[in-house]
Amino acid sequence: MNSSPHASSSRWSVESDQLCISLLHLTPDLASRVRLRRDEWTSKGWYDVQKIRFSREQWASLGRPIDKGADEEERDCLREEWASLQHLLMDLLGIERQDIRCDVVGVPGGSRTQYKVRIDDEPLPVAWEVLPWDVTTRDGRALPLSPTAAWACSEARTATHASPQDQLSVLARLRSLLDDASQLMGGRIHFTPSGFLKTFEPQVVSRVGLRWESEPDAEDVVSLRSYAVLKDGAQAPLPLSSIRSGGIAGSDSRRPLLLPEGAEEVLEKVRPLQRRLVGDVAKEMEDPTLLVPEGRDIDSILDLSQYSQRVAGFELLRGRQPGAGREASGLIWIDPPTDPGAFGLTIHVGQGDGSEPLRIQLRSREESMDLLTRNDAALKQAPTSALTVGGHRILPSEALGRQLRTALKLSEQLPEGDESGVALEAGPRSKGREAAIVLELGATKEGSGRTPQSLNPVPWGLLRTAFCPGVTLKPHQQEGLAWLWRHAQTHSPGVLLADDMGLGKTLQVACFLTLRLLGGGGGLRPQLVVCPTILLDNWRQELARFFQEHVWEKPFILHGADLSAVKRGDGLNTEFLSRQRLILTNYETLGAYQRSLLKVDFDVVVFDEAHNLKNPDTLRSRAARALKRSFAIALTGTPVENELFDVWAVYDAIQSREPRVFGARSSFRADHSGDQGGASLRLRLGYPSDECTLLRREKAQALKDLPPKIYQSNAVEMTALQEEQERLIAQQAPKRGAFWSLAALQKLYQHPALLSDSRGMSVETALRESPKTRLCLELLAKVESQGHGERSEKALVFVLSRAMQELLARLIEEKFRLDSVPIINGEPENRRTALASIDAFSKAKGFQVLLLSPLAAGAGLNIVAANHVIHYGRWWNPAKEDQATDRAHRIGQVRPVHVYYPLLHRQGRPEAGFDLRLHELVERKRSLARDFLSPDPDDAQQYAGFFQEGEC
Repeated sequence: MNSSPHASSSRWSVESDQLCISLLHLTPDLASRVRLRRDEWTSKGWYDVQKIRFSREQWASLGRPIDKGADEEERDCLREEWASLQHLLMDLLGIERQDIRCDVVGVPGGSRTQYKVRIDDEPLPVAWEVLPWDVTTRDGRALPLSPTAAWACSEARTATHASPQDQLSVLARLRSLLDDASQLMGGRIHFTPSGFLKTFEPQVVSRVGLRWESEPDAEDVVSLRSYAVLKDGAQAPLPLSSIRSGGIAGSDSRRPLLLPEGAEEVLEKVRPLQRRLVGDVAKEMEDPTLLVPEGRDIDSILDLSQYSQRVAGFELLRGRQPGAGREASGLIWIDPPTDPGAFGLTIHVGQGDGSEPLRIQLRSREESMDLLTRNDAALKQAPTSALTVGGHRILPSEALGRQLRTALKLSEQLPEGDESGVALEAGPRSKGREAAIVLELGATKEGSGRTPQSLNPVPWGLLRTAFCPGVTLKPHQQEGLAWLWRHAQTHSPGVLLADDMGLGKTLQVACFLTLRLLGGGGGLRPQLVVCPTILLDNWRQELARFFQEHVWEKPFILHGADLSAVKRGDGLNTEFLSRQRLILTNYETLGAYQRSLLKVDFDVVVFDEAHNLKNPDTLRSRAARALKRSFAIALTGTPVENELFDVWAVYDAIQSREPRVFGARSSFRADHSGDQGGASLRLRLGYPSDECTLLRREKAQALKDLPPKIYQSNAVEMTALQEEQERLIAQQAPKRGAFWSLAALQKLYQHPALLSDSRGMSVETALRESPKTRLCLELLAKVESQGHGERSEKALVFVLSRAMQELLARLIEEKFRLDSVPIINGEPENRRTALASIDAFSKAKGFQVLLLSPLAAGAGLNIVAANHVIHYGRWWNPAKEDQATDRAHRIGQVRPVHVYYPLLHRQGRPEAGFDLRLHELVERKRSLARDFLSPDPDDAQQYAGFFQEGEC
């Protein structure tokens, strides 16, 4: 193990069988990073005044790399968060790098085979019963295990004691996740496989797909085939006969397919569905949930895009498969390199006199590695001596070392046969194959809907008796409630309330549910609200805030401990659920326990943040369509996130019976595409009109007294060094593929340090290397200068990367002398900590800054104390970005909200660069949603006289 120069034996100790890490005498960088996590660690019970404590189980579980997430974007965020925590814990222990080596003693899968781990070439005891905290060197020193090393030791022991058939499964996961850890940690965790493991290369399967295929020798005989979707999106065969115990499959024992957790249970239910008559498997063909064990949330690992919900026959599919991807953006993200095979690096060396940096050309990786070695060695000497490079004498420096490490990492050669290139904007190629033709419900013919002769008015007086004292509805909220009341009486299956963020959609729907409860409209049937996990508590709080206690005594939250309490065998106690007034649950529970929930007869079902249903092929979307209910309400301020098809997906979930607005998805795409797609979609919906099942109000119209949003883009030129690094990325793009290239560009354009390691970077270096970071601080300085004391203004900075968040927090703290700059990332388990940080931010006097992830945008946060929003790390989804902005621009805001977009461009080319292309793409998507949701002024006049009159 290599310990950092400031490491000491006093850093850690074992007390009461817990690992204790001291938080005394930390460097300023470490102290800042610890301070950012102190509240989170306190809530988890780790923080203990001047130290943090961990049990053996906690320490080992922290070391397991993240391989889960709702989607790729969330998974990437969680993985970066994991790496950030590992860096911090290793720094606190004084571990600069830790080598992990795995050995196999015996034949893999044998009854007496042992799996051993060596840490920094030191073996662990062969027969340990309790996970050791450290290993002992030959000279008697105790070396602590990093969390990842502890997890690897635990897994190796599990493999040693596993049955022969399960050994390879454990070993495959160990090998795969240790490879991930090495990549995520940038070499600080160095995994060395030996012996059998050298050639043991499991392929990680991200999702398992299912599709019905007819047998070539009999048209009326079908089989349910499985296939594997790998990490790069490619598909691989997954024969059922190759699946072995423990979740591994494939015919190649050296490169087995590593199935995601939960897939094996599903595939066991697929086995009996081979070579069956169509009539015998009609139920299974219509309902894939029959293959999913009750209580398992596997939407993230199951691909049902080619599974037929309503099967009429079979056809030959060629080219891109359903759900394989969206249309290409048409943007050129990377300039093609002039000589993609040649290595070339120009280093930029400051001369210390304020003149232009000296540029020195390096011709090979070997020359670059030699210079890096000499630079590192010189920095350890006192005093340092100059280096000779290409006839120039230069001083060694931290900045030079960082340049070289980044360049060497970007130009790293992939192992033979490991080129995973996916052409930018190219879709996956596949051979033709037979798959099911899907019949979908058609749209209802115009004029065939049932409309009652007379409608009962909204019982405003009854609603007033349910409110807490002082509660009243704003005019637009009264109109929204009247709209819901009217459509529920017209036998409409469901509606979409798409009000702009911050207009109180939750309150409008809560009032509607209250009237259904008190007025007897729903009989004795329960109401159901499905929302993201982080909003469950928000719904409960809103009901308690606005309504008297007897109205909603205790909504039942079908999550956590209460979910466990109503489990009965593999399902839920549906009799108990049927007796509840209101059930609050999340989308994961809906998908996992849909068989139980489909047995309950609900009155009204509400889908909050309904864009969670935009993929119609997930289990949660299928469950949403199938729930028994009288009426469904979808709530989302962003019905169009990426394309107009998002609207079809939401409507398919809420209108599972006639009268339906839309027909099959294929006809929707044909009817509502191109430049006139938004206009034709409005016409189909009849939007806006008194018959329309979609209601959308903008804050500018509904809240006349709400201050405006003021947008501005701020461009700045990148450094010559960043251009050099972008050239290296372009060289690697054909080999490493689109996903790697775009991710690398996103990091480079935020800060080049994200490409290597930003830990310990001095403030001067951080600002010198990134003009965009300097621009961000300049924008904050202008905000600070605009007021003092109680009139001071505050800012929110949205950035996705955890490493960038931590770097910005340290820079902002130091520049503006702030006690802290909290970071909020939207994790449900940290919601209370986030709310406490927002409360402190709002009450604090003087200039303040809050850093947030765009993932926290949908968490129901109200931060009107801020009236400046900086989108530093852009989000691909404009709807998420708008949600982020509207944390500040909502009811309660009294000042104009200023929204800033810092954009980095190439030298001498203000129109070129990744930031500009991403800005163009986001604005194009935003324009698509705006054109659809904002009708012409003449159309808007149709709203006049639409709503029922009456005051609350």
